[in-house]
Amino acid sequence: MKIYDTNSFDIVGDKPERTNYIYHFASRINHECLPNMARGNTKNGDLVFSAVRHIKRGEELTTFYQEAFGTTLARRKILSSKYGFTCMCNACKNNKVLSLYGETLKYAPWVMANESGSEVLNKPTMEEMQTAKQVESCFEGVSQAAENVGHAMTIAIGKNLLRGQSTQERRHLIVRNTVQTFDDYLRKNNPYGLSDEVISAYRYRANISTLRAAKQVFNNMERKMGISPEEF
Repeated sequence: MKIYDTNSFDIVGDKPERTNYIYHFASRINHECLPNMARGNTKNGDLVFSAVRHIKRGEELTTFYQEAFGTTLARRKILSSKYGFTCMCNACKNNKVLSLYGETLKYAPWVMANESGSEVLNKPTMEEMQTAKQVESCFEGVSQAAENVGHAMTIAIGKNLLRGQSTQERRHLIVRNTVQTFDDYLRKNNPYGLSDEVISAYRYRANISTLRAAKQVFNNMERKMGISPEEF
């Protein structure tokens, strides 16, 4: 997830929530607090860059990964925390304080871009867009499966408590069965040929998150039912 976050761009649309997408070409562009390009996106999710000043032949194209304003120290702290580097752009080397309503305003990155103008580089083909929809549908299926097994786990823990049959061994068995059910789903519904290594890594993370969720469910039920607290 960390790799995804550090290589993706925020996309702003009509919906209130913001979405991140990976762009093969754009993810290669380096950061600069006062870059030579502004960034926006079309309603179709195409990322569009526009020059904010004259760019010389051979000059590197730059954008900013994070809205760049405030002191050099503040900007570097955010960039180091999220992207893992210390910014050495001209604005930072000159210790420039950037105002949100000053120089950075001309970048207006969250304005929807006009679809007319220069040709869009790396614009997805119809086949790629169809594949993206299929991947999105697959992800929704996986998310729904995770929600279903989580719901089943909650019911199983609750039934054991109500029947007075809840023991630490039973609870851990419920968690193992929940993770195994999800693992079986991933292996049976694997249209993109994910390797055993990838699925096992996902299973490991799912095991940790499921255990935490089960513990929270158990503790909440204990309090509501007036049962003396015990170790999950």
